[in-house]
Amino acid sequence: MTRGEDVSGVIFCFKHLDDAAKPDNDSTLYPYYLIFMDKEGTVRYGSTQARNLLKLFRKLCYGMDQPIQTLVEPFFGKKQKCPGYAVLFSPVDPGRSSDSE
Repeated sequence: MTRGEDVSGVIFCFKHLDDAAKPDNDSTLYPYYLIFMDKEGTVRYGSTQARNLLKLFRKLCYGMDQPIQTLVEPFFGKKQKCPGYAVLFSPVDPGRSSDSE
């Protein structure tokens, strides 16, 4: 997915809810933050790279007018259908992030 790699993973969209603790260096998408994490839990595109992530996502979707059902189905309905992604919500080890690349 990046630099010619074929990397499977998921894009998470998080919303910052505490206006009192608003970060000084918020992104242009604030209060939303996007990250792309591979299946091993490594952050491939972090919140500081939202613009690049959106460009990549746009490329992947170009020419498509419908979602690919087999990719979307696990995220709807019963939560048990996507247990592999639930573990990605555990705290991220900063040493595993490739956000600085």
